[in-house]
Amino acid sequence: MDNNNLSWGVNQGYATQGGRGNVNLMASYEGGSGQINGGYSYDSHQQRINYGVAGGVIAHAGGVTLSQSLGETIALVKAPGAKGIDINNNRGVKTDGRGYAVVPYISPYRNNAISLDTTSLPDDVELELTSQTVTPTRGAVVVARYQTKIGQRVMMTLLRANGEPGAVWCHGQRRRQPE
Repeated sequence: MDNNNLSWGVNQGYATQGGRGNVNLMASYEGGSGQINGGYSYDSHQQRINYGVAGGVIAHAGGVTLSQSLGETIALVKAPGAKGIDINNNRGVKTDGRGYAVVPYISPYRNNAISLDTTSLPDDVELELTSQTVTPTRGAVVVARYQTKIGQRVMMTLLRANGEPGAVWCHGQRRRQPE
């Protein structure tokens, strides 16, 4: 999987005396909206099923954003309209449908580079900057704002009926997402 956000394991044991054995199965997935895990184990005496979910919720001026478990100091990425962009060096963290993401566990009183993975940019999104540096105080929620341009680029070759290039004058306007 992308970003190595799925982990799993299988164990089996067997005791030669008494013929007792056991089996353990587990899986865990860590996505941008939290973590989910589950497991199953059994031996000659019992069976166990376990499961869990973990994550965080941030309410902000742009709405509510789900996240992985929150640290003491966090960054809120704001890239309006930029859906599904991976945040570098943060397994499973990507922008939601509105362009927000939460980066947990950033360091207080230090420069923290928050960078967006340009290989995950949708075709209709451009960013003026792909990295921001934030320096939060302890316990802060800092916002890393990214200017986005949403729209399609077009390149055309216009030909006259006889196949010669035609003269063209063009004026276009791109839509910029509000802050």
